[in-house]
Amino acid sequence: MLKEIKLAINEKIIAAYPDIEIQSKDIEEGFARPCFYVDLRTGHFSKIAPEFKTRRLSITIYYFASSRYDHSIENLEVQENLENIFLGKLVVGENQYSVPEVSSIVNDGVLQVSFDLEVNQFIEDTSTDSGELMEELELKVEEG
Repeated sequence: MLKEIKLAINEKIIAAYPDIEIQSKDIEEGFARPCFYVDLRTGHFSKIAPEFKTRRLSITIYYFASSRYDHSIENLEVQENLENIFLGKLVVGENQYSVPEVSSIVNDGVLQVSFDLEVNQFIEDTSTDSGELMEELELKVEEG
């Protein structure tokens, strides 16, 4: 599921910015500007019922503007567009996830657009041992 969520986020970015690359390698290794980098972190994971689990994800989209030093207007334009793209919902396959809040900051000239997702999933029973079947019992009723 995590892979599908990241791919859905990347697809939305590519649809809005087809000419800007999304970096998949560590951004500390160097990169061409402009570019995006998507960071998906799992913060909370729990079982909410025997057959359901929930996971809270924090997503941050980093945008490295064309110029390292003259980025103010470009960052504002990308910020507004990304907020509009992700606020409301994110569709992943047949599932829709609510995105009620998107936050943005610029740190050292890098735009960071963040939002959280709460993902509830059905837990598939992967056990191979289904246990013993119950024996069928007959009930005799005597008339009296």
